Amino acid sequence: MTTLTIVIVIAFVVGYALIALESVTRVNKAAVALLMLVVCWTLFMVDPGQYLGSGSHADIIAAVNHTIERHLGDMVMDGIFWQLLAYCAGVGGSILIIGSAAGVVVMGLEKISFGWYMRRITPVVLVGYLAGMLCYYLQRTWLM
Repeated sequence: MTTLTIVIVIAFVVGYALIALESVTRVNKAAVALLMLVVCWTLFMVDPGQYLGSGSHADIIAAVNHTIERHLGDMVMDGIFWQLLAYCAGVGGSILIIGSAAGVVVMGLEKISFGWYMRRITPVVLVGYLAGMLCYYLQRTWLM
């Protein structure tokens, strides 16, 4: 193992230990995980050729660009990712009554209990949500 690999492993282990000891250290898990990701990625980028096999840096950059275009092609404006995100946020929030601000307000005004909503309304909304996802999938697969 190279020195750089050892440093990356140590950064990961220290970050993981801080996450595991969150209750003792009073450190936010998400902050530690994000910091650990940035540190490990930065250390990795010092010499990516060491981990990605032989080849010039131009080959590595071309491979990374190809991967980004392949996986993030739907992240463009009006891409499928944003459409699905809006659908999931808008409709998915209604599956649980506490999933939206409007649901919390209705619980207070109409005295609807969480259990009643889960038994009577959530199954209907879930079926509608899944049917909508199926329709969206079929539309994207067969019509576009």
